[in-house]
Amino acid sequence: MAQELPIKVKESIQKIIQRENFVSHDVETKKIYPDGSGFMGDLYVVDVRGTTKDGRKEMSLFVKHIIHNAERMSIYSVEDIFAREALAYTELCPVFEDLQTEAGIPENERFKTVTKQECTKDVIILENVCKKGYKTYYRMDVVSLKFAELAIKELARFHGLSLVLEKQRPKYFDEVFKCLKQPFIFGEAWNDFVGNVSKSSIKLLDDDKREKYGDKIMKVVHKYEDYISDTKHFNTVCHGDYKNSNIMVKEKNGACFEVLPIDFQILHYGCPINDLIYFIFTGTDQAFRKEHMENLKDLYYETLKNFVSNFGVRLTEVISKGEFDELFKTKLDFGLMINCFYVPFMFSAENDVPDVTEPLGDISFKTDERFGIRFREVVDDFIEWGYL
Repeated sequence: MAQELPIKVKESIQKIIQRENFVSHDVETKKIYPDGSGFMGDLYVVDVRGTTKDGRKEMSLFVKHIIHNAERMSIYSVEDIFAREALAYTELCPVFEDLQTEAGIPENERFKTVTKQECTKDVIILENVCKKGYKTYYRMDVVSLKFAELAIKELARFHGLSLVLEKQRPKYFDEVFKCLKQPFIFGEAWNDFVGNVSKSSIKLLDDDKREKYGDKIMKVVHKYEDYISDTKHFNTVCHGDYKNSNIMVKEKNGACFEVLPIDFQILHYGCPINDLIYFIFTGTDQAFRKEHMENLKDLYYETLKNFVSNFGVRLTEVISKGEFDELFKTKLDFGLMINCFYVPFMFSAENDVPDVTEPLGDISFKTDERFGIRFREVVDDFIEWGYL
């Protein structure tokens, strides 16, 4: 086995090889250097080729190995975030699959994600679906309408299954998932980090808007803790980081037709509308939002309502369409918050990926010029909509 693999990864790969009954095998490994992501773990592709008693066999695995870094413990626990993703693949997604099987949901209407091969506190190993033709879109791209519709339908199914699980197995749900609070540690280090990055974003505004709206934007930013921690209204298990680069996609003749959500590191119990707004404001520009945001919001609600009805759940008894629309409007400035301090990382320049091992209150990096355009459009939207 290649020497570049950490010991814990080698041990997990060996378990898979034994479980799959290889009698002889070769292992080829490749470390992945992600473009502007991969802050939580080192990533590898591991291909296993060999023979079993039934003949030739090949497996391609995607491996994530935890990065321990004490500095980041000041705003989140790497171990906790890694454990959340493992929980999603080992517990939540298999239960969701069981619920769908019990209800007889057709294969093409089910929530799907990547198959887990092995999970420990240090290593997550999944099927490498790139071998099946899946890929992710570039982090800075504006999403297509078709992709947005597929992704939002899949998000609605994910949230819907949470509602179903809570209704059908309430004790289990309460013990395992309802107690899963958002993972961030709000304090001085968090405020330094958010303030530092947000002020850098605000500097990209024109002088007059920066002077008029800069302080107002910072007041909105500091509501983030309340928004992500809110469990007073409409609640489900949430993905927490639902963006285009965390959604595998398969295309046919250049058009996407299937998506698989991945990367459940910010898994928590909270308001699912945050996931919807997060997806919209990490992957769209002003023109897209003006043309499609209302329709996508309605698509989410209708998909959620129709999907949970297959399990005997009436969404209108959980939240009416009017209540949903009002809550969406109330929480919409969540999109402004994340564009101040999170989206800049998505737009880090190709040659200046942020060094997250340095103190986060002092972190500095260049953003691609497209971020300045995107950020100014977002601010203009929230001015027009009356939030600033």
